[in-house]
Amino acid sequence: HGEPVGFAAVSRDGGATWSEPVRISRGPAINVTLCAFDGGAVVAWHTREEGRILAARWDGSRWAEPVVLNGDGDGDAADVSLAGAGRKLVACWEESVAEGSREKDLRLATSADGGRTWSAPLQVRIEGGRVPPVVGDPCVAFDRDGGLLVAYQGAGSVYLAAARRGEQEFRYLDKLGPGLFVHVEIGPDGIFAAWEHFVGDMRNSAAKTAGLAISTDGHSFRKPHAMPGSESATGRLETGVILSPGWVDMVWVEIDDRETRLVVRSARIR
Repeated sequence: HGEPVGFAAVSRDGGATWSEPVRISRGPAINVTLCAFDGGAVVAWHTREEGRILAARWDGSRWAEPVVLNGDGDGDAADVSLAGAGRKLVACWEESVAEGSREKDLRLATSADGGRTWSAPLQVRIEGGRVPPVVGDPCVAFDRDGGLLVAYQGAGSVYLAAARRGEQEFRYLDKLGPGLFVHVEIGPDGIFAAWEHFVGDMRNSAAKTAGLAISTDGHSFRKPHAMPGSESATGRLETGVILSPGWVDMVWVEIDDRETRLVVRSARIR
């Protein structure tokens, strides 16, 4: 029951069979995230004690030694998210602005060669200064034009910001609603963001609902409960969204007095 470590397995037949799992982290690996592309993959995670963000690359046959993405590893870095467009990858995470500081911002590193090499980390700057002093749990996604979308939380709410291809600064898009742990996906039918929606005590899991915001034009969003009936269904945690052509799947952990279960609800996009 010690710290979790990172393992990975590979399937070459659509998930029918899997390779033996291989350990990819030397030490603890927290909040492991994966981004796969044609011929390879990258897995990233953070370490609790050192506050480091690490990433390991799979080249189709073996896993490379992990590399540190957040410079010398000083500070409190956590909760990395990966996004990919072919072999172009982006990693985004939260990190203290200074060692020992309670204030956090978002950092971003990029790779143009499938995770073989990474840029130095940059601070994510959001136009308009509409960022709370403590932000975290980012989720990044590429849009169809090569731009980036970043979802994040701060001061008890979740937000979206976007940058066009080649831009260094993000522009504020919207406050989606109160809550935590936002997950965003972009597909040909629009932008979908899901999160734990609640007001009040974050420890009261029984009061949480499944928040969902939808935009089909990249600007205006239907929110915070764009899934019918979700505003009145409580005990929904760790909400996520998965897109496939013409379909959206909402995924969450549902709790009640009897059990905890994983639930998937699918809908056709029209």
